[in-house]
Amino acid sequence: MSLAFTPLRIGPIEAAGRVFKTATAETRASEDGFVGDELVDVYDEWASGGTPLVITGNLYVAPSGKSTYRMCGVDADDKVAGLARLAEAVHRHGGKLVGQLNHCGPSTIRSRLRTCPSQRWARARARCAATRSAA
Repeated sequence: MSLAFTPLRIGPIEAAGRVFKTATAETRASEDGFVGDELVDVYDEWASGGTPLVITGNLYVAPSGKSTYRMCGVDADDKVAGLARLAEAVHRHGGKLVGQLNHCGPSTIRSRLRTCPSQRWARARARCAATRSAA
């Protein structure tokens, strides 16, 4: 048997194999970070394909730390039921689920919006217009 299909223990977790779904940005949660059917369906598909260990996409720990839109959150108790649905979707197929907790620091949505190219261009045009009118 190939090493890829032999069990692996990581701390208290034993995965049936060594092929993992690593953390990605699914962008399928609701705008306010709740798990919905769209996100559960994606996790169910990965697990039903035989992935023994699924690592969630970034799960923001505070709304101020979101790196992208429709990012899943773990910042409030009312999100637990949806997160349990993700676990159930993976466990139903014999897989394990690990959450990647995250705060994106200076890479948050707000930070990127302040410096996105269109806004920098708009500020540059405004400075240029101000310079022309002062002359």
